[in-house]
Amino acid sequence: MLAASLRGAARNFYMSLTDDERRNYCTLTTRLSERFGNDSKQQWLNKLENRRRSKGESIASLADDLRQLCEKAYTDLDHRSQNKLALNQLYKLVSTEMKCRCMDHNCLTVNEAVSVMKDTNPYWGRLYNQTLGQLIQINVLTLNPLLSELKRALTKLKRLLCVYHR
Repeated sequence: MLAASLRGAARNFYMSLTDDERRNYCTLTTRLSERFGNDSKQQWLNKLENRRRSKGESIASLADDLRQLCEKAYTDLDHRSQNKLALNQLYKLVSTEMKCRCMDHNCLTVNEAVSVMKDTNPYWGRLYNQTLGQLIQINVLTLNPLLSELKRALTKLKRLLCVYHR
Protein backbone atom coordinates (compact mmCIF):
# COMPACT_ATOMS: atom_id res chain seq x y z
CA MET A 1 0.00 0.00 0.00
CA LEU A 2 2.80 2.45 0.95
CA ALA A 3 4.73 1.63 -2.21
CA ALA A 4 1.72 2.47 -4.37
CA SER A 5 1.47 5.95 -2.85
CA LEU A 6 5.12 6.87 -3.53
CA ARG A 7 5.82 9.28 -6.39
CA GLY A 8 8.84 10.88 -8.07
CA ALA A 9 12.15 10.64 -6.23
CA ALA A 10 10.59 8.58 -3.42
CA ARG A 11 9.32 6.02 -5.95
CA ASN A 12 12.74 5.86 -7.65
CA PHE A 13 14.43 5.40 -4.28
CA TYR A 14 11.96 2.64 -3.38
CA MET A 15 12.77 0.83 -6.61
CA SER A 16 16.50 0.95 -5.79
CA LEU A 17 16.00 -0.92 -2.47
CA THR A 18 16.48 -4.67 -2.13
CA ASP A 19 13.44 -6.95 -2.04
CA ASP A 20 13.97 -7.55 1.69
CA GLU A 21 14.03 -3.81 2.40
CA ARG A 22 10.84 -3.28 0.39
CA ARG A 23 8.95 -6.10 2.14
CA ASN A 24 9.75 -5.10 5.75
CA TYR A 25 7.65 -2.05 6.72
CA CYS A 26 9.96 -0.91 9.55
CA THR A 27 13.05 -1.18 7.37
CA LEU A 28 11.27 0.55 4.49
CA THR A 29 10.09 3.52 6.57
CA THR A 30 13.50 3.82 8.22
CA ARG A 31 15.26 3.89 4.86
CA LEU A 32 12.79 6.44 3.46
CA SER A 33 13.25 8.67 6.54
CA GLU A 34 17.02 8.40 6.28
CA ARG A 35 16.91 9.38 2.63
CA PHE A 36 14.28 12.11 2.68
CA GLY A 37 14.53 13.32 6.27
CA ASN A 38 11.97 14.71 8.58
CA ASP A 39 10.24 17.79 7.11
CA SER A 40 9.11 18.91 10.55
CA LYS A 41 12.65 18.96 11.91
CA GLN A 42 13.91 20.80 8.83
CA GLN A 43 11.12 23.35 9.20
CA TRP A 44 12.17 24.12 12.80
CA LEU A 45 15.84 24.27 11.80
CA ASN A 46 15.00 26.76 9.05
CA LYS A 47 12.98 28.90 11.46
CA LEU A 48 15.85 28.83 13.94
CA GLU A 49 18.46 29.83 11.36
CA ASN A 50 16.28 32.58 9.90
CA ARG A 51 15.12 34.02 13.23
CA ARG A 52 16.02 37.68 13.65
CA ARG A 53 15.24 40.20 16.34
CA SER A 54 12.07 42.12 15.52
CA LYS A 55 11.81 45.87 15.92
CA GLY A 56 11.09 46.65 19.57
CA GLU A 57 11.56 43.03 20.66
CA SER A 58 13.36 42.52 23.94
CA ILE A 59 16.45 40.36 24.22
CA ALA A 60 14.58 38.19 26.74
CA SER A 61 11.75 37.56 24.28
CA LEU A 62 14.20 36.75 21.47
CA ALA A 63 16.11 34.38 23.75
CA ASP A 64 12.94 32.57 24.85
CA ASP A 65 11.92 32.08 21.24
CA LEU A 66 15.36 30.76 20.28
CA ARG A 67 15.25 28.31 23.19
CA GLN A 68 11.82 27.03 22.11
CA LEU A 69 12.92 26.68 18.48
CA CYS A 70 15.97 24.67 19.58
CA GLU A 71 13.76 22.37 21.64
CA LYS A 72 11.58 21.72 18.59
CA ALA A 73 14.43 21.40 16.11
CA TYR A 74 16.64 19.19 18.28
CA THR A 75 14.22 16.84 20.01
CA ASP A 76 16.89 14.14 20.12
CA LEU A 77 19.22 16.27 22.31
CA ASP A 78 19.09 16.81 26.06
CA HIS A 79 17.92 20.12 27.54
CA ARG A 80 21.48 21.32 28.27
CA SER A 81 22.57 20.80 24.66
CA GLN A 82 19.45 22.51 23.33
CA ASN A 83 20.14 25.49 25.59
CA LYS A 84 23.77 25.66 24.40
CA LEU A 85 22.60 25.73 20.77
CA ALA A 86 20.10 28.49 21.60
CA LEU A 87 22.88 30.45 23.30
CA ASN A 88 25.11 30.14 20.23
CA GLN A 89 22.26 31.32 18.01
CA LEU A 90 21.66 34.28 20.35
CA TYR A 91 25.36 35.20 20.07
CA LYS A 92 24.94 35.38 16.29
CA LEU A 93 22.17 37.95 16.71
CA VAL A 94 23.77 40.35 19.19
CA SER A 95 26.72 42.71 18.93
CA THR A 96 30.25 41.41 19.32
CA GLU A 97 30.56 43.53 22.46
CA MET A 98 27.60 41.81 24.10
CA LYS A 99 28.84 38.39 23.03
CA CYS A 100 32.27 39.12 24.53
CA ARG A 101 30.73 40.36 27.79
CA CYS A 102 28.72 37.17 28.08
CA MET A 103 31.80 35.09 27.42
CA ASP A 104 33.76 37.10 30.01
CA HIS A 105 31.03 36.23 32.52
CA ASN A 106 31.24 32.54 31.50
CA CYS A 107 27.56 32.39 30.54
CA LEU A 108 26.51 28.79 30.08
CA THR A 109 22.79 29.32 29.55
CA VAL A 110 20.56 31.67 27.61
CA ASN A 111 19.15 33.07 30.89
CA GLU A 112 22.64 33.92 32.15
CA ALA A 113 23.46 35.68 28.88
CA VAL A 114 20.25 37.71 28.95
CA SER A 115 21.01 38.79 32.53
CA VAL A 116 24.50 39.91 31.56
CA MET A 117 23.20 41.78 28.52
CA LYS A 118 20.65 43.63 30.63
CA ASP A 119 22.93 44.34 33.59
CA THR A 120 26.41 44.94 32.17
CA ASN A 121 25.99 48.56 31.15
CA PRO A 122 23.37 50.96 32.51
CA TYR A 123 22.44 52.00 28.97
CA TRP A 124 21.98 48.40 27.86
CA GLY A 125 20.26 47.48 31.10
CA ARG A 126 17.59 50.15 30.79
CA LEU A 127 17.24 49.99 27.05
CA TYR A 128 17.86 46.37 26.12
CA ASN A 129 14.50 46.14 24.39
CA GLN A 130 14.99 49.20 22.22
CA THR A 131 15.83 49.00 18.54
CA LEU A 132 19.42 48.83 17.39
CA GLY A 133 19.18 52.31 15.84
CA GLN A 134 18.17 53.83 19.15
CA LEU A 135 21.00 52.04 20.93
CA ILE A 136 23.51 53.37 18.41
CA GLN A 137 22.13 56.86 18.90
CA ILE A 138 22.48 56.53 22.68
CA ASN A 139 26.03 55.24 22.34
CA VAL A 140 26.93 58.19 20.09
CA LEU A 141 25.42 60.60 22.62
CA THR A 142 27.46 58.90 25.33
CA LEU A 143 30.63 59.14 23.27
CA ASN A 144 30.31 62.83 22.33
CA PRO A 145 31.43 64.16 25.76
CA LEU A 146 34.32 61.70 25.74
CA LEU A 147 35.35 62.82 22.27
CA SER A 148 35.24 66.48 23.35
CA GLU A 149 37.45 65.69 26.34
CA LEU A 150 39.85 63.79 24.10
CA LYS A 151 40.05 66.75 21.69
CA ARG A 152 40.85 69.11 24.58
CA ALA A 153 43.59 66.76 25.79
CA LEU A 154 45.08 66.55 22.29
CA THR A 155 45.06 70.34 21.98
CA LYS A 156 46.95 70.64 25.29
CA LEU A 157 49.41 67.99 24.15
CA LYS A 158 50.04 69.86 20.90
CA ARG A 159 50.72 73.07 22.84
CA LEU A 160 53.14 71.25 25.11
CA LEU A 161 54.93 69.75 22.12
CA CYS A 162 55.22 73.15 20.48
CA VAL A 163 56.71 74.62 23.68
CA TYR A 164 59.11 71.69 24.02
CA HIS A 165 60.37 72.00 20.41
CA ARG A 166 61.10 75.74 20.70
